[in-house]
Amino acid sequence: MSVKNKNSWCLVAILFVSLLPWTIPTSVAALLTPLTPETYVQVELRVLTQNIANTRRELESRKIRNRSGAPTSTSEIDAIYREFNTNFMEHLRYSDKQAAAIEAWLSDHPREQGQRDSMRRELESLRSAITRLSE
Repeated sequence: MSVKNKNSWCLVAILFVSLLPWTIPTSVAALLTPLTPETYVQVELRVLTQNIANTRRELESRKIRNRSGAPTSTSEIDAIYREFNTNFMEHLRYSDKQAAAIEAWLSDHPREQGQRDSMRRELESLRSAITRLSE
């Protein structure tokens, strides 16, 4: 193989490797960096935080607009999942398959367990307030 052909192949290989992160589907990327109970909880806490913020905005919007608030955007939540190389469905599947490991991790990390429980209650309360406004 001539030097020119070797250089061409090297260039193709470098181009392929540099574009690889942009072409890997999320599910394949998740296989490369799998969730752990710890990262699962980190994602969940970030998503809960964003859901609470979105739901608060929706509640305030409905109060101001006399019960006709616009639906909230999920783009911020999708960005959190992408940051952890996952998506909503893969996160949900992980929680189904690894429920015991997640609960074990949470029992070893009571601060995160309390934070998650508190955030879930707050989100449920906000959603209930929106439902009451809609009635």
